[in-house]
Amino acid sequence: MNLKCPKTNLLRAVSTVQNVVTGRTTLPVLSNILLEADKKGLRLSATDLNITMVAVAECDVTATGAVAVAGKRLADIVRELPDGDIEIEVDKDWSVTISSSTSVFKLRGIPKDDFPTIQKVPDKADIEVPQAVLGEMIRKTVFAASHDESRHVLNGLYVKLGATRITMVATDGRRLTLFGKEAEIGGEDREMIIPAKAVIELSRVLGDEGNVGLSMMDNQIGFTIDGTHMTCRLIEGTFPNYEQVLPKKNDKVVGLDRTELMQAVRRMSLVTDEKSNSVKFEVSPKQLVLTAGAADVGEGREQISLDYNDEAISIAFNPAFLLDFLKNEGADEICMELGDSLSPGLFRPGEQGADEYLYVVMPIKI
Repeated sequence: MNLKCPKTNLLRAVSTVQNVVTGRTTLPVLSNILLEADKKGLRLSATDLNITMVAVAECDVTATGAVAVAGKRLADIVRELPDGDIEIEVDKDWSVTISSSTSVFKLRGIPKDDFPTIQKVPDKADIEVPQAVLGEMIRKTVFAASHDESRHVLNGLYVKLGATRITMVATDGRRLTLFGKEAEIGGEDREMIIPAKAVIELSRVLGDEGNVGLSMMDNQIGFTIDGTHMTCRLIEGTFPNYEQVLPKKNDKVVGLDRTELMQAVRRMSLVTDEKSNSVKFEVSPKQLVLTAGAADVGEGREQISLDYNDEAISIAFNPAFLLDFLKNEGADEICMELGDSLSPGLFRPGEQGADEYLYVVMPIKI
């Protein structure tokens, strides 16, 4: 194999697939990136057996071939090489030479046959979704997915695709995000649970223009974005009935400036610790008082003026959970809807429009 590739093209492709490469694995081969050169260019593939990412780099190929090489090492070398063309040559003993105008590196490669088989994404997608829509929905939901491996169905993002609407839900049992957005995608209704890691990797390659193609493949789903393809295994199981979690009797509605609240919560979080990881909200006519404190740290207090005339209520929340919502929601105004001190709080943008974005947070006992 012999090819010459502009650094910008090669670095873009390597960076796209590199995050899938894992260094912590019982299968050393999974720490490699597969390089395949043909007349169309250079195709780079990485997999952890659950997620596969494939990217293409335009280059001049003088000799076709394939080799797998240490992914992190390849990425570090390409990143540090000077701008200009990079030449890659593979010998018969799988020695990979990477050179530029001033530098030469040699890495030990392995044959393509030793690398896992790459799942091919169908040429024609089942449906297409605007990249900007998918990116926004992922950003506003995936942070609430669980990291507890014992509850595998919560380790992913529940996605419902309808003919005219997309709904995404994520929860870790202590909070829940729901985002429903109108989108003309056609086809039959589909439901699936996509692993959170896969969704995060997908979001890295989504842009603001164009569509992403979705292909259903048994227990897998494939995504196509320009010259990049990603496949992942879907999580098997039944996602909880999230509609039962949504508060129905939160009649105390508080309008707040998102930035003001975010800054106040962030400041109060400075005087919390692992044992006292909560910020108390004391809502009363005309004002909201936030307090926090820990015995070994200190305490803080902040006051926000409100246009509120209902009965007083006190409730406490995990500040990190609130900040996750506030920093990902772009609306100027948000609504906080409360029932009582033991009922979940519901947060949403001040103006809903056609979208439905809800964030439910379980309170911390005061």
